[in-house]
Amino acid sequence: MTVTKWTPEEDQFLIENYPLLGGKETIQLLNEHYHNNRTERAGYTRVEILRKQGLMDLPKKERMYWTAAEDQILKENYPISGSKGVSELLFERLKSIRTEDAVQHRADYLGIKYIKLQIDEAWVQNNYMHFERNKDLWEKYNETHDRQVAYSSFEGYLIRTGYQRMFTDEMLEFLAEHYADWGAKRAQKELLERFGVLKSIHSIHFQMSQLKIGISKEVMSKLIGDSQDSYPEGSIRIHGTKRKYAVIKTKDGWKPYAKHILKNNNDDYIATPLDHNQSNTNPENWVLIPKKRVVIMSKNKLWSTDPEVTKTAIMLCELIYAMKQQEKENQNEST
Repeated sequence: MTVTKWTPEEDQFLIENYPLLGGKETIQLLNEHYHNNRTERAGYTRVEILRKQGLMDLPKKERMYWTAAEDQILKENYPISGSKGVSELLFERLKSIRTEDAVQHRADYLGIKYIKLQIDEAWVQNNYMHFERNKDLWEKYNETHDRQVAYSSFEGYLIRTGYQRMFTDEMLEFLAEHYADWGAKRAQKELLERFGVLKSIHSIHFQMSQLKIGISKEVMSKLIGDSQDSYPEGSIRIHGTKRKYAVIKTKDGWKPYAKHILKNNNDDYIATPLDHNQSNTNPENWVLIPKKRVVIMSKNKLWSTDPEVTKTAIMLCELIYAMKQQEKENQNEST
C-alpha cells in the first residue's frame, strides 16, 4: 500500500475546515478538492498530529476528553484485547482516535488491568482447517466464545503457535510437480489431503504464476469443454464479482449479452444499460450510444439508475454534441 504524504495545502484545508464541519464532511471535501483518497481515520489522525503541534485547536465538543461510551468499551475489552485492540475498537465503533498510549494511560487511571490473552487452543486446532482466511476464523471465534478478541491479538497468537497460512517449500515443490496436470481446484484438494492445509484457489493460482507454471493445454481444454458443454445455447449467466455483467451462450461460445442482442459490431458505439445495471438482461434496457456521447455523459455525471432519466440525459448529450460541432464549424469558417 502506498502512503501519500500530507501536503501543506491539505494541512491548511484541515485547519480551516475541520473545526467547522467535523471529520467526515471535511475529508470528503478534501478528497474532491485535491483529487485524493484520504480515509476518515487518516484525517482524524492528521488532525491529532496538527493539534499536538499547536497548529490547530478543536472546539470544546471535539476536545479529546474520554466519553462514557469510550470508557465502557475500554472496561469491557481492555482486559482481553489490550491497548491496541481497544484502540481499534474505539475507531471501529465510535470513530474515536485514541493512541495505544492514550488507552494505556486511561486504563491505568481507571485501575483496569490487562489479562494475558487466553485463547481456546482446542477450538482453534479443531476449526482452523475449515476456514481459508484467518479473519474468518477470528470472526467465528469471537461469535462462538461471545467475546471480543482484537484481530491483531488473535493473528499474533496464530503466528506464535505456528498456525500460519504460508506455503512451505515442500508444498511449493509438490504443486510445481503436479499443478500443470491437475489445475488449481484439484491441487487444493490434494494439498488438504497431504498436508492438512486448506489453501484458497486464488492463492494457489498466485503462487504458481509467481513460479511461471501454468496448467497444460489438455487440462485447459477439459476445463473449458466442461464449462461450455454444461450450458445450452441461449443460456445467460452473470459474471464478475464487484462489477457484474451478463453474458450469453452462442454457437461461438460465451459473448457479452448486450453486444450480442444489439448486434453491435461497430467499435464507435457502446452498448449501455439505461438503468446503469450491467447484469440486467431485459433487451429494452439496452441502447447503443456513440463513444463520444458516453464521454459527455460521464464528464457531466448524467448516468442514472432511472431509465427515463438516462434517456433524457442521452438526448441532452446529443444536443451538447451538436452545439459543439456547430461551434467548431463556425470557428473554421471565421478562420
